[in-house]
Amino acid sequence: MSCPSSIITKGKAVANSPVVIMGRVSDQDGDYIQQADISTITYTVYDIDDTTEAIVDETSLTVADVIFDALQVSDTRWNNSGDSTGYNFAAVLPGSAIPDDDVTYQIEVEFTPSSGEAFVRLWQVETVTRYGG
Repeated sequence: MSCPSSIITKGKAVANSPVVIMGRVSDQDGDYIQQADISTITYTVYDIDDTTEAIVDETSLTVADVIFDALQVSDTRWNNSGDSTGYNFAAVLPGSAIPDDDVTYQIEVEFTPSSGEAFVRLWQVETVTRYGG
């Protein structure tokens, strides 16, 4: 059995711009999570080079807005990854979550199930510099 908390998804984004994190999230039994399975979802953001203080303190996400009961397969943001299986979690975080250029941020998303132990999925987002505008 694989542990969901050991998965790290990596990507790049423009600093201080909204960032979308997406994934196919399963529980400790390996089953894809659905809205009814999860009671709360929170995220915290850290600069991986300075983890002493969170960039974004624990913030709640609305389960119904970010969890999909059926895998989403027709979203071009996901299809560009080359994965045709789909995703069941997608959240848009504000640009203030990744404010600075040339920094790698770790976004730690904690899923608390309706029953059982909470588990964490990690996203690492490397920001790139915007030269114009």
